[in-house]
Amino acid sequence: MKVIKVNKKFRNGNVIIPILLLEEMSNEDMIDLIEEYCDNDSNGSNYGYHYEWSFVEDETEFKDIVNNEIKKLNSRIEGLINYKNNIIKQLKTK
Repeated sequence: MKVIKVNKKFRNGNVIIPILLLEEMSNEDMIDLIEEYCDNDSNGSNYGYHYEWSFVEDETEFKDIVNNEIKKLNSRIEGLINYKNNIIKQLKTK
């Protein structure tokens, strides 16, 4: 797994967007993928956004990013389970 940190810069600040690459691919393919991601941002150049990106090499930062993504996924899963249970509950009351 590779972790890439995309720094999306705009007038009022910036935001870091982590990208996790789970599949093995060449460095050239990774670079193409990231550049395509930055180029295809729906608001990108229209609003003057600028992107810088780098591979995450620091082990602590790598683990922090991966763990944060796992927390986000767990939250989404919990939300979906609650949504499903609400649908089932509503179905039973009809």
